[in-house]
Amino acid sequence: MKTTFKHILVFGLSGVVNRALSILLIPLYTRYIVPREYGALALMMIVLSTIPLILRMGLGNALLRSWYEYEESKRPKLVGTVLIFLLLTSIPVLSVLAFFAPYFSQLLFENSNYIFHLRIICLIAFLEVVNVIPDTLMRVRNASVEYSSAQTIGFLTQLILIIVLIKFFNFGIRAILIGNLIGSLIENTIMIGLTWRQVSLGFDKIELRKMLAFGSPIIFGRLAAVCFQYIDRFFLEHYVNLRVVGLYALGNQLSTPITLLVTTPFSMIWANMQFSTMKDKDAEEYYSRMLTYVLLAASILAMPVVVLVEDVLRIFAPMKYWETATVVPWLVFGAVLDAVIPTLNVGINIKRKNLTNPLIVIMSALVNVGLNFLLIPHYSMLGAAIATAASYVFMAFLRYYISNYYMPIRYEWRRVLKIVFVSFLLFGLSRYVVIERPIYSFLAKFPFAIALPFTLYLIGFYDSKELAKASELIKKLPLYLSQPKSLPKNS
Repeated sequence: MKTTFKHILVFGLSGVVNRALSILLIPLYTRYIVPREYGALALMMIVLSTIPLILRMGLGNALLRSWYEYEESKRPKLVGTVLIFLLLTSIPVLSVLAFFAPYFSQLLFENSNYIFHLRIICLIAFLEVVNVIPDTLMRVRNASVEYSSAQTIGFLTQLILIIVLIKFFNFGIRAILIGNLIGSLIENTIMIGLTWRQVSLGFDKIELRKMLAFGSPIIFGRLAAVCFQYIDRFFLEHYVNLRVVGLYALGNQLSTPITLLVTTPFSMIWANMQFSTMKDKDAEEYYSRMLTYVLLAASILAMPVVVLVEDVLRIFAPMKYWETATVVPWLVFGAVLDAVIPTLNVGINIKRKNLTNPLIVIMSALVNVGLNFLLIPHYSMLGAAIATAASYVFMAFLRYYISNYYMPIRYEWRRVLKIVFVSFLLFGLSRYVVIERPIYSFLAKFPFAIALPFTLYLIGFYDSKELAKASELIKKLPLYLSQPKSLPKNS
């Protein structure tokens, strides 16, 4: 069964939903949840992202790898093998973790206030572990409509429950965990119901060993990535307090639009794009320009965030959260680098040197840990944000150096520097706008927030091909909007 771009898009967007939810609910969270509780939630969500990653043992990828080696009649037993193994391993482990929740609450938070929360985390983790079965089956069957329907129902349930429980019942962060649990339960129930006929409760020890051998090594690279992204919260909790963890977690969520609108969509299509063009005569120019375009898109989104974040917090959030604005520019800078790093990885991918990828992530994580040790005790969450940005700079340089060793590419560094220079110039100029009332300050700074693409035009950034293409799209836009196209019969 052929996988179309529509299917790739639907399945790829699955990881975006929770991030989008966290952005939509920021005004609610900041009004009804104090920073300390927000910090506790941030640490628990890191635990939630780590436990299923370990317990799944990379079997989602392994099942995909083995799926096409078996005849249709034997595939249900393959799925059953994975399901039985996951149930036999995850239930005892999560039961033990739930039993020792009082100990972990004391260990993480130095009190016993979060026992209930941690047990809810164990239940959600179980659902995420088991979800690997229907998730994989829907992917291989290209059941994108059913998949998106289940996710939408789960998402809306979660959204409504969180709003009601926080606003009307004052549940605090428990509302977020309960909403997550019930939303995940509904989503899993629908997905399992749609795929259960494709499961046979047989058990194949030989194939299980093969799948574990394939999937287990994946864990280490992913754990290193989790460490790279989240370890600073634990440093902040240790050296400062949970209140600062909460402020820092909010700063990270405010940088999420770049991930949602650039990093995630681009990562869904980039692998196919780079491999499909690698034999073209102009492949090197294509790879070179991709860095420029991704950086430009990420920077255009980054500018409103870094320029306006202080005023937005003053307008929509209580004073106790305003301090978050100090770390957002550094975190956004890291998010922009995270978006462009895949474009620096071409040589590693084309030349099949993928074993270097986890090593790069591990080395970057070690740099991040070292900088956290060095900076957080002296500079609190600003030190954590600087460590994050510096670690992304290190990762970008390392990927570029190793990738270009295998396959040299002449990137458009002059144009890249123009984007960087103009972005920093506009941000610097916006800092000179000091107006007491936040709404007036917002309006005064807004031109700096949107000026990047226009300023680049004035300094001759765009070439004739790009200007011609832009002009063509602008001319076609009214016609496109006035004549809605019929949906294609087949995607």
